[in-house]
Amino acid sequence: MKKNAFFVAELVSVIVLIASAVVYAMADARENSPLIIGLLAVAAVVGVVLLVKHFPYGEYIPFVLSLISVVVFIPLAFDEIGDVLSKINMNGLSASWIASAVLIVLSMVCTGVSTTVAAKD
Repeated sequence: MKKNAFFVAELVSVIVLIASAVVYAMADARENSPLIIGLLAVAAVVGVVLLVKHFPYGEYIPFVLSLISVVVFIPLAFDEIGDVLSKINMNGLSASWIASAVLIVLSMVCTGVSTTVAAKD
């Protein structure tokens, strides 16, 4: 197993994907989407497979899955923010929800970077 730039970028991406799935699953929110948790988990599993065996265009799969999770997350985020602004949710956004939002976006960025690094290798 060669430890080149793709290996390091994909390893960081897998760690961030796992952290995103766990933090989002435990976040205090009105509703969490199991689809987002599943997409992030599948992206992490594919990332681990890519660490062991590389196959053509395989590096795009985690990026597409994390991109879809961000697309699914955006309407839920607007619902949560709308509830806070309309005073339905008087507690505001929880720290775990904010952390999960940041990690979901960070997972998309990390998978994008690993995809770019793979294209250069």
